[in-house]
Amino acid sequence: MNGRVATEKAGIPLWAVFGKLLRLWRDKSGMGLRAVADGIHVDYSALARWERGEHRPNSDAIPALDALLEAGGQLVAFHAAIAELDRLHGSRLVPSESAASAQDEDGDMERRAAIQLLSALSAGAAIPAGTLETVLSGVERALGVRDDLRLDDWEQTVRTYGQLYYAKPPQALVSDLTADLIEVSRALTRENALSVRTGLTRVSAQLSALIATDFSDAGNQRAARLAWQTARRTADASGDRDLSVWVRARHADSAFWQGHPHSVVTDLLDDATHRSQGMPSVGLALAWEVRAKLLATQRATADANAALNGLSETFNRLPHHVTTERAIGSSIGTSYPEAAVHRTRAYVYAFLADTRNAPSAVEQALSTYPQGLAGGNLRLIQALTLIHGGRLDEGLQQALPIAGSVPRLTPMRHLIIGQILDAVPTQSRNLPAAQDLRAMVARTV
Repeated sequence: MNGRVATEKAGIPLWAVFGKLLRLWRDKSGMGLRAVADGIHVDYSALARWERGEHRPNSDAIPALDALLEAGGQLVAFHAAIAELDRLHGSRLVPSESAASAQDEDGDMERRAAIQLLSALSAGAAIPAGTLETVLSGVERALGVRDDLRLDDWEQTVRTYGQLYYAKPPQALVSDLTADLIEVSRALTRENALSVRTGLTRVSAQLSALIATDFSDAGNQRAARLAWQTARRTADASGDRDLSVWVRARHADSAFWQGHPHSVVTDLLDDATHRSQGMPSVGLALAWEVRAKLLATQRATADANAALNGLSETFNRLPHHVTTERAIGSSIGTSYPEAAVHRTRAYVYAFLADTRNAPSAVEQALSTYPQGLAGGNLRLIQALTLIHGGRLDEGLQQALPIAGSVPRLTPMRHLIIGQILDAVPTQSRNLPAAQDLRAMVARTV
């Protein structure tokens, strides 16, 4: 049995994968089938069969093909990798009883070769979405790797995205998040143990929520709405009540910063609170946080303070590991650190123009927030507090460089700077610093 037939029977269309990669690079180059074939001196019908995965490409032609399409070595590397996988599958003959004793040794050699192949594939860069994943799935099947052994990897991937979310500009992660969400979806379509399916469903909900938040930050509201729908439905399908609460609270937080109608934000918060059934969770803490901020922007002082009390009570009932984990976990619903409580108090008191409590709340938030994460937004809140306290010039001068540090303001910064401009006394709104800040906001909308 030749290698091509063996791989097809194993359900791994390896040369079809190479063909798709080849077609992607040819489309990217803008060259027609005949032009590429002439450029590497092969018949165009042979090239067409390569792209369809019907024939194994001629090894001698691949370097010229890679150079012509400016593939940066990817076609050469993939051809060599798939040829090795093809060889491995093609060599899987049913052993006779007399050969059974050598089977384990052969299997070890095959595994070592496949692991080397994985290392080679991992060294590639800018590989078209989905292509590498398809090949790696074939390697894992060759190794006998089960999907449940990958759940830990997916959970770590979500944690990594949670950290990157704070470090990257809006929509910088959408492409990678989407590609990984597709991969998790594929894993869910295969048969898995219930515990694995539940874990993958949780991962899908977290990835969807991160995608929705990223789209919201970038101003793509239609895409965000669709992603939030998927995040809610997937969280509910996981059977994890706390995750369902967190997704709705996270959606409410995003809607608040986007300036959505208060009724929309309140409905999401009410849904989250109802689903919590009074049990403490990261989602319930976040719901109290958003409610306090929303009420503060409405200058509902008593209700905002009551929401802060609800946040404190919920925080005190959370497990120790949830409140001591780094702040990055709050973006994926796994932590709610003490720094988040202090940050919320700073925001609420600043929005309420509470000149007695706001300054100390801001200082406490700045002192407890993780290094590198307390820069822009909390400093803007501090600027708002300075203006409310009568230190107008100092507050404006602190806000100006933050507003001008990015080409486009996130919804969060836009709302806070709007509060700063509203806090400037009417008679001072023509000050150069106030005009400059207003102009910066207008340029970054």
